[in-house]
Amino acid sequence: MKLTTLKHPQAMMGEMAAKKIVDAIEKNPQGLENISSILYKPKLVIRKSTQAVT
Repeated sequence: MKLTTLKHPQAMMGEMAAKKIVDAIEKNPQGLENISSILYKPKLVIRKSTQAVT
């Protein structure tokens, strides 16, 4: 049985993380303290492990 899960934009998350790290290193090679966070909205993937509540 396949479980209901959350799908995350993995490729986009990796690309943005790499870009932020490279940008931070180029601007301040001594430290990476000022890297900001990005929130991504996951997608709910409903599979056969759930059913409608009636």
